[in-house]
Amino acid sequence: MKIGQLAAQTGISIRMLRYYEEKALISPERLESGYREYNQSHVLLIEKIKVLNRAGLTLDEIRPLLACHLSGKNADQICPALRQQVEKKIVVMEDEINNLKQCQQLLSRILEPEHDQ
Repeated sequence: MKIGQLAAQTGISIRMLRYYEEKALISPERLESGYREYNQSHVLLIEKIKVLNRAGLTLDEIRPLLACHLSGKNADQICPALRQQVEKKIVVMEDEINNLKQCQQLLSRILEPEHDQ
């Protein structure tokens, strides 16, 4: 598929897809004409990038994480420092989730009928 089709399928702009390529997050095939050629594996990879980015990771943090993940090797052996970084990120995310739950509970209590007075 061409870059425009990939953009439509993933919801990522063509400009951003080119930036992902520049940052070595994706690596499309190049046709003889010079056009980029993408396949379903690129769609799946971009979905992973989107999830990790929404989780608060920068593209520079995502690149080695994906490289480790896509290598198919044991993360403890090939990427121990990366594993430690991800574990720290998970702890931060759990704290954020707990804070959001507390906010949600407070807002729900405020909306309860006995607070309408």
